[in-house]
Amino acid sequence: MLRQVFIRDIEEQCAFALGSAQGINEGLRDTSRTQDQVWFSIRSLLTAAANISKCLWPAPRRETAAQFADRGKVLRDLLAVEEDSPLANRDLRNHFEHMDERLESWWLTDPSHNIARRIIGPFDRTIVGLPAESMFEQFDPVTACVAFRGDVFELQLLVDEISRLKRRASDFLAQPAPPPDER
Repeated sequence: MLRQVFIRDIEEQCAFALGSAQGINEGLRDTSRTQDQVWFSIRSLLTAAANISKCLWPAPRRETAAQFADRGKVLRDLLAVEEDSPLANRDLRNHFEHMDERLESWWLTDPSHNIARRIIGPFDRTIVGLPAESMFEQFDPVTACVAFRGDVFELQLLVDEISRLKRRASDFLAQPAPPPDER
């Protein structure tokens, strides 16, 4: 039963992430609210993806992680999620989650204190003279990639993986429940 509860949560987080991906596309079509809609949706997608990731790859530093160390492997096996899945990488979400630390680090190391944030446009149209480390958030709608201080992440790969995972989770949940002694 616990596996089913986790898989239901994964399925719901997949739906949230896919809804956020749709929000990115809608924001790009509606130029009156592009920037806010797109960045809200990107951050929402990353939060849902991180929640999925935490179910599939429990953080080892948590008190209960040792007790449930095999949970992630069991769920990954049930849902056919590969170890190198884009969901395993939470770096981009961590950049946004720890923005305060990233800003302080930038402030202490960038003597010019020039910064660019929430850019929507191709990566090849950079701001002349501004290093990648000073460009905090950039989304390229053509490639569906997000860059954060020079680290580039392919959102489309993540969305494709989440879409596949949602189908597998839904299929798993549609199966008859096992007898109580197998739960």
